[in-house]
Amino acid sequence: MVAPPGRLGARGRWLLGLLLLFPVAAGAGEVLPWPGAAGREVGRRGAAGGLPVGVEPSGLVWHTGLGVLVVVGDGGSVSRLDGDGDGDGEHGHWTTWHPGGDLEAIALGDPAASVVLLGSEDPDAVVEFDLGRGTLTGSEWDLSSIMTGDENRGLEALTAGAGLVFAGHQGSGKIYVFSLLSAGEVELQSVLSPLPERTDLSGLHFDRATGSIFSIHDADNVIRQMSLDGTVLQEFALPGDEQEGLTVVPDCARGQAVIFVAQDSGQVWRYPGFPLTCSPARPNPAGLPVGSDSANVHQQGAPVKDQ
Repeated sequence: MVAPPGRLGARGRWLLGLLLLFPVAAGAGEVLPWPGAAGREVGRRGAAGGLPVGVEPSGLVWHTGLGVLVVVGDGGSVSRLDGDGDGDGEHGHWTTWHPGGDLEAIALGDPAASVVLLGSEDPDAVVEFDLGRGTLTGSEWDLSSIMTGDENRGLEALTAGAGLVFAGHQGSGKIYVFSLLSAGEVELQSVLSPLPERTDLSGLHFDRATGSIFSIHDADNVIRQMSLDGTVLQEFALPGDEQEGLTVVPDCARGQAVIFVAQDSGQVWRYPGFPLTCSPARPNPAGLPVGSDSANVHQQGAPVKDQ
């Protein structure tokens, strides 16, 4: 159920103020060479300790609270890597569950909790999964009245941050910004149409360290960084092919990040050394405590916080 939009409250005013603080980067739209190090496959499918045979990775997220990588497959699987993700199957072990559904994306709502948000296509929806129990929680939000696309071209990307959920539409390349409310209601906050236009949007990541969003576009093999209003800051060529999801793990002390990329061909890749300049402090025009992202409330009453 979609709740009618109301007047701009404290959360909306805070977000608007945050958006106005991001400048447009010079040269935005120019695709630069990949700036990170060479990648390495993580948990090779079918290998000892690797992903199960048949899993086609379609999205992934680094759970900052648990220190684990979580991957969804479009056949309805959720896999958790217990290990550092630095190397092959010998450096970690995958645990896989099969909740079902056409799972295309995954986001971290609350780093202090064991639950994650799964993006489902056909019909487009967000469902909640508990990594501790290995089951769906029963919380679900139907987005199909807002963003359903042609067959297999609807919801393909999902991320959470700034108290909001960002859902990427593969066919149009637009990003729908929602609040997830209680009892399965959703409230559409805005629709972002980044320029230059790119379709085949297949992955999103909200990066709290920089206050920006990363997206990947499979057909163009491009990763882009945007401000929260969809302004493109920079674009880079992305290694690999059939990229279906990404997650960014920042190391602010070293000024770089590790980027994990899911490939529909059955692979997960780890790319270290991506240059990243962290913000010294998150802009906070509304005076909200850092980390107090309390706008989104699901049925258990916990806020959807940042990744």
